[in-house]
Amino acid sequence: MLYDHYQPSIYRFLVYRVGSVALAEDLTSETFFRALRSLGSFRWQGKDFGAWLTTIARNLA
Repeated sequence: MLYDHYQPSIYRFLVYRVGSVALAEDLTSETFFRALRSLGSFRWQGKDFGAWLTTIARNLA
């Protein structure tokens, strides 16, 4: 459910950022993989999950 909600915006951000559809697809997958791996460190109280994902994506790009 989180993937379905946030994937389009993360993908669009990465296409804009890297200028390559294929690379953006790979980086989108890697973003969600890293988020899943680090989910235990995310504090949900008052935090925006989408902003956290965007930060991960920005660091990958």
